[in-house]
Amino acid sequence: MEQLFDADHEGAVVVNSDSPTLPTSLLVATAQILSRPGDCVVLGPSTDGGYYLLGVKARHRRLFADITWSTEHVARQTRDRAAQIGLPVYLLPAWYDVDDVNALRILHAELFESQAFEPGLVRYRAHHSQQLMRSLLLRGGLASRLHDAAIGVAAE
Repeated sequence: MEQLFDADHEGAVVVNSDSPTLPTSLLVATAQILSRPGDCVVLGPSTDGGYYLLGVKARHRRLFADITWSTEHVARQTRDRAAQIGLPVYLLPAWYDVDDVNALRILHAELFESQAFEPGLVRYRAHHSQQLMRSLLLRGGLASRLHDAAIGVAAE
């Protein structure tokens, strides 16, 4: 983000790398929100308590200070910090990131079983992720791991 502001961009957005089906419409909405007058933060919360996207229109180093990174508190703490700074927060719909076997099963259901994670949003098709997952399912033992994990969850 610093590099983008150093290059005189009027805003900056960071997006995670582990939400391959993140709907393009959420990126478009972010750009639209950031193009409006006035300062703000756009936050796309992850279902695990973090965030998949954060957009700002100016440098706000304090926004990132004293956040308990890599925990389920990150999105809440970021919203709280924005309030302390006096920045309006635009919340996007929650989306998942693939950090554990349950999220991997959600991704599998989206890519191979036509199950929508969020029925009101059109997922990105993620062709390369689908090809990789298909290869791992066929040759890498992923199918048995997903099955074993499902059995483990059911047993709990």
